[in-house]
Amino acid sequence: MGKTYEISREEALEIKAYRKKVKDKYTDRRMYAVQLRGEGLKNQEVAEKLSIDKRMVSRYVSLYRKGGIKNLENKPRTGRPKKMTYEEVLSQIN
Repeated sequence: MGKTYEISREEALEIKAYRKKVKDKYTDRRMYAVQLRGEGLKNQEVAEKLSIDKRMVSRYVSLYRKGGIKNLENKPRTGRPKKMTYEEVLSQIN
């Protein structure tokens, strides 16, 4: 079994504020997953809420712990950038 990383409420608030500046939905999803962990949800609960595998939640938290918020950001891609946040995409699905 791997390490269990905890995210504090203060870190969750910092991530939430940073997410307002993010335009990439993939980066936003990673940050939102880590934010939800900081708000007290378990990996399985976060995974169900975001429709992803719980191992991805663990990976996102690990990335955050190893390199901070910047480590959750997407690498530059070519093409037209997305305009919606991950929460907005989820709200249209539901």
